[in-house]
Amino acid sequence: MRNCENLQRISFSKLLSANAIITPLLLEHKIRLRALEIDNYVLKDSRNFHQALIHQKETLNFLSLSGETDGMFRDDVDIVIDSLKQLTELRVLRLLLQEVFHEEHLIAIISNLPSLEELYISALELLDRLLEFVGKLRNLRSVTLAGISKFTLDGLLEFVALLGPGNQGIRVMIDMADPDTLLPDDQVALVRETLAEKVGGTLEYTPWRGMPLDPHGMLNVFI
Repeated sequence: MRNCENLQRISFSKLLSANAIITPLLLEHKIRLRALEIDNYVLKDSRNFHQALIHQKETLNFLSLSGETDGMFRDDVDIVIDSLKQLTELRVLRLLLQEVFHEEHLIAIISNLPSLEELYISALELLDRLLEFVGKLRNLRSVTLAGISKFTLDGLLEFVALLGPGNQGIRVMIDMADPDTLLPDDQVALVRETLAEKVGGTLEYTPWRGMPLDPHGMLNVFI
């Protein structure tokens, strides 16, 4: 595979060793990937893989990562964040990683990725402060916020106010709204109306029911 100099897109499905396989390719100076997807790997054993991502920062514009996060230490999380921050050409970022990131981690990542058009992120808890940084992504057209969210009406309206012409038609999905801070229907309707008027966008607002959702809206059950 290291001899495939024209390789631009690669996807691994249900292959636990995907991170080890792809790492030498990422380090190969003749290979310039545009898209990488891995849906099943162990993050705590993947420091070299995460650091190798940086070598593709000039061309990589699609990245989707999903895997097992148990056993990760702070240093492991810091390496992931540092690498993702440097992938400044990304247009699509999907992080289907449960119980890894705090809100400040996500802010650090997306603050350095101004070209994002599609974003899927999850975290232990999502608050209004994150919306401020998501709203500053000038080209964003689709965003899924899949962590336990406690967004307020004011926070969501301020997010909408930040959107501009490059966000026209944006699709906003809040998949796991905290039932204890759930917005009433009339407030959700107000946000939807404001979003539609501002940029022709749509809002999906779903309460958390104890099971995380994948980017396509399908329930995942972990046993």
